[in-house]
Amino acid sequence: MSVSQEPPKLEYRVKTLAEKLYKRIDRQPEKQPRGFVFTDLENTRQGAGIKAQLFSGIFSLIFGIIFMIAGKSNLLFFFCGLLSVLCGIGNLWAIHRKLKTLDRANPGELILQSYPLRLGETMVVTFRRHLLSGYEQKTGGKVWGRLICLEVYRDDRGSGATSFYGECVWYYDLPPLTVSPGASRIEQDWFIDIPSAGVPTIRIDNSSESNFVLWCIDVWLDIPGLIKDDSVFCLLVEPEVV
Repeated sequence: MSVSQEPPKLEYRVKTLAEKLYKRIDRQPEKQPRGFVFTDLENTRQGAGIKAQLFSGIFSLIFGIIFMIAGKSNLLFFFCGLLSVLCGIGNLWAIHRKLKTLDRANPGELILQSYPLRLGETMVVTFRRHLLSGYEQKTGGKVWGRLICLEVYRDDRGSGATSFYGECVWYYDLPPLTVSPGASRIEQDWFIDIPSAGVPTIRIDNSSESNFVLWCIDVWLDIPGLIKDDSVFCLLVEPEVV
């Protein structure tokens, strides 16, 4: 039986989180009777970015093949082309995995009883992701979560492409959930405690560079043979009320 793989270490995840959080800083939860509900739009076809990823994968493949052909007598060109081909194959495989996930599960949701959050506040949050009709897990799976405070930098200088960087200010590993075989929905309550001595959400913007302090809950879900996906929810944390 396949074993669920743990998520990557936070230091290998920071750059990806920095870009995702920057793009989600203005996203607000929907007020519903059950609470304030965040939906990860990347878990939907609308937000999956499949077209851009497909273009990137095909471009990398074509670029790599050209370099490998041109580099038959030049090892440096050949290896650059080979890396580009492998990158293209990785992008196309990621699309295949994403499409399978979108066909098998509803988007990930995070439910909070009050919003925005404040320093020194404690509350229970709920992560939920339901499998679509006709699917149920045949193997055991796991859900991991982290509450993270991240310093995020956006840099538009240089080649013209926007670069994102991140540095972890504070984080806490949330208790993992073991999902039993046969389940048709994944639901996990987490008790979170935001330190009163922490840094609230900060936004500093100028024409070429932006510095932010952003909070998030980063969730990883791995059910072998069915779903391997993540959900990221950017949270507004205000100063503590004295």
